Amino acid sequence: MDGEAGSSPPAVPLPDLVRVLQQLFLSRALTRAVPEHGLRAWPVPRSSAVPLAEGILDAAAVCAATMMRAPSREHGGGSSEFLATSPHLPGGALARGVTAQRWLAGAVGPPVPGSDPAPPWGPIPSLGLPGPFPFPGIAVQVLAGMTLPQQDPDGSPGTLHWPAVGVVVAHRSALTSGAVHEGFNLAAVRRSALVLVLGSTEDGPPGEGSPPRPELDDVAEAYGVRAVRASALDIPILLGELGRGLASVRRGEGPLLMEVDARPGEDGIRDPLTVLRDRVIRAREADAATVAELEEDARLELDEAIRRISNPTSGYIGGTGPASPPPEGASP
Repeated sequence: MDGEAGSSPPAVPLPDLVRVLQQLFLSRALTRAVPEHGLRAWPVPRSSAVPLAEGILDAAAVCAATMMRAPSREHGGGSSEFLATSPHLPGGALARGVTAQRWLAGAVGPPVPGSDPAPPWGPIPSLGLPGPFPFPGIAVQVLAGMTLPQQDPDGSPGTLHWPAVGVVVAHRSALTSGAVHEGFNLAAVRRSALVLVLGSTEDGPPGEGSPPRPELDDVAEAYGVRAVRASALDIPILLGELGRGLASVRRGEGPLLMEVDARPGEDGIRDPLTVLRDRVIRAREADAATVAELEEDARLELDEAIRRISNPTSGYIGGTGPASPPPEGASP
């Protein structure tokens, strides 16, 4: 289901890789901060090490968000392109404009007992974030409906246009979910403008007792859609594939399946952030001192975000909410 052999894919303008690296630095800092500070984005404690799957998925989310269109005035200041990721992956939200402080505030949970537990950064229509989804099946079903084609009011009868585009970033194991298949079946039948990005860490067959892992080409053929593959270790290629995929669904060519893996090269490195950092330095897009400064800036931004939401009056980590005003005449 990949592109025809010998055909050259259309060129896609790529963003500044240093900017992508900057987003990944901050995302990694946030990912490590959550278990260290006991925030509630994850139901179980995790070590400060970032698992391979999360590194792949976050790189894919950052790249997807980077290649999506910015909010437009045509949609009331909101965005017609929506990104759905797991609640504990900050990269996509950061690349769509959410600040570290706002993301951490969402990861902490409700500031007041009994209040709405939904993270306060989702939904934010102006950022094109329908909200974090703990289960990929819900995300696929929601965005399959949000990205259905509509009758073009300025075209002839039967002329359709696609006013909204959706991207779901999930682990490849999502293909074993019935809810994912139900949502993607709707997208395929109705030609929704949906891109399902699946992060994969598996190099071989599933282990004994594991559910069967459907082949991507078989799934794509069953739904009559296209399938493409890219590596999270080659960010320029990944950005290009996502750019072309988004362009195709905007044209009404139907949904797209994409698999993103991180098969190591000769050096054995599988971390997308490490590989991109080294590439940026080798290509002289930034020198080592500048890259180190970007990493330090991410740490400082994280420290400031933690300081702000840890304030006793913030209502978050150990806080009690906004302080009552002092009595009249009392010292501040």
